[in-house]
Amino acid sequence: MWTVAGQTPPDVPPHDPQRPESLCDLRQRRPHYAPIKPWTFDDGAELGSYNTQQHWVTHSGGLFLSYTRRGANNDHVFRNRAPLFVAQVNPERLCVIRSTERVLIPERGATLGNSGAANVTLNESWVTVSKGIWNEDALDRGAKGDTFIARILWTAPNKRQHAAPGFLLHLSRLFDKV
Repeated sequence: MWTVAGQTPPDVPPHDPQRPESLCDLRQRRPHYAPIKPWTFDDGAELGSYNTQQHWVTHSGGLFLSYTRRGANNDHVFRNRAPLFVAQVNPERLCVIRSTERVLIPERGATLGNSGAANVTLNESWVTVSKGIWNEDALDRGAKGDTFIARILWTAPNKRQHAAPGFLLHLSRLFDKV
C-alpha cells in the first residue's frame, strides 16, 4: 500500500487484515509482467550476471547496460564483482549485444561495490563504483579502496536526457576539496 502525504488514493481500498480479499483487489490492479529470465547475449549464451550489479546507461542512440558477470577470469573476485562491463542492449529481444561489450572498469584485485550510472551532460555519462576490501587476499592483490568514475563520451548528443541543473557545479566543488 502506498500513500501520498499520508493519504490513501481514493480508488484503492484500505488494506484490512481481517479481509484478505482487499489484498487480492490490490493485486488485480497491478500490471502483469512476463516471467523473469536471465540476461543472455544475442547469440543465446547466458550473460552470467547473477547479482544486483546492473544499471542502465541511457542514450537516445541506444540502450546500454553496465554489469558484472562470471566467465571473465574473475573467479578469485567475491561474487565475480569485477571487472565492470558495458554493452548495448537490443530492446526488442532484451539481450546484450556481445560485439558491443567493453570492460568499463578493470578488475584490479578486489570486488567492485555498488555502482551507479548518470547522464552528466548531453555528451557524457558516468558510471561510478568503489572497490570493496573484504579480506586480506584483496589487499594482497593490490586493493586500496579506490573510487572510479568511468566517463562515457558520446559521439552524438543525447536527445532524451540531460544532467540536472547544478550537478556539474556540485561535483566540481566536491573535487576541489580533494
